[in-house]
Amino acid sequence: MRNTFLLSLAVIIFSCGACSKDGAVGPAGATGPAGAAGPTGATGTANVIYSDWLDVAYDPITGDFDEDGKLDTAAFETTIAVDKLDNDILTTGEVKVYINLGTAAAPDITPLPYFDVFAGYSINPSFSANQIYMLATNSFQTYIGTDNAKHQQYRYVLIPGGTAARTGKSVDWNNYSEVKAYLKLKD
Repeated sequence: MRNTFLLSLAVIIFSCGACSKDGAVGPAGATGPAGAAGPTGATGTANVIYSDWLDVAYDPITGDFDEDGKLDTAAFETTIAVDKLDNDILTTGEVKVYINLGTAAAPDITPLPYFDVFAGYSINPSFSANQIYMLATNSFQTYIGTDNAKHQQYRYVLIPGGTAARTGKSVDWNNYSEVKAYLKLKD
């Protein structure tokens, strides 16, 4: 019995030693058929709502009478109607408003609220259902300059809550260029 076991063991060892992988590689097999196409995913901006650049007019808010009997202008206000600004976005999402102090050809975009401490200017937005209200120290309305281009246009961006955040990069929501690139907004 012992001899049979040793003999079997020797046959196995010699058989394994005789095997080698020195031969040539065989030809490649035929390419299989293509699989079914998967569903097309969302672009990443499917839920983000943004406006075109808007022309905005401000109305004066009058205060007391001045020395000459004229009403002083205390501030300026305006309202932008936004149909898609609903309670869900107000309570779980994000609303951003930007002003282009320059032109479409030479943009100078800044987020609101806007403060110019040297000139004493400010624009403060507040949000409620279906509207953006803005209160300003001066009339920051859209106008056509001597260059025949529109200045001081506004854009809003509505970002619904409940959408999974992208990972790997943080966004400075006060930097319009970063927001535009991150959300793939079109001009």
